[in-house]
Amino acid sequence: EADRMLDMGFLPDIQRIIDAVSARIERPIRGWKSYNLYKPMNPPVQAPIYDLFPSGSVIPADISPLRLIEPEIMFRVDRDIPARERQYDVHEIMESVTAVIGFEVIGSRFRSDPSAPAANPAGSLYGALSDHLVNGCIVVGDAIPDWRGVAFDEVGLRMTEGDRELVSVVGC
Repeated sequence: EADRMLDMGFLPDIQRIIDAVSARIERPIRGWKSYNLYKPMNPPVQAPIYDLFPSGSVIPADISPLRLIEPEIMFRVDRDIPARERQYDVHEIMESVTAVIGFEVIGSRFRSDPSAPAANPAGSLYGALSDHLVNGCIVVGDAIPDWRGVAFDEVGLRMTEGDRELVSVVGC
């Protein structure tokens, strides 16, 4: 489905839907999620993030009825990067951001029949991407010290519930 969407030029439609819905949401924007769909020549799709929680928070169950999460390495912008004529190089950008570990709680604004199987509550990739990239919220953990030297494919993830370990993995 993703290749068909790209061939038919759906990315601008997805961004227009996100922008139109976002214009009607009267909540503070706490961050941005950017998504590149497989082919680098396509522009990224961007959606505001409305809910941020610190590590250890209790997340409201209705944000993700299916209890889906994605571990993330995120980048926090620490200082302004003003517009200019020439592009910034990678090192200039790296000096302006800090890598942070966290996870995204996958949540859809669509409501469906709770008895129906729902691998994707938005119904399709097009629906999921149009639905603010199915971002329910972001849980922000600690900054990664000396992140420029980190082999991110070797970063470990450990998830617990109380004293019980739910999952522990290293690498991709």
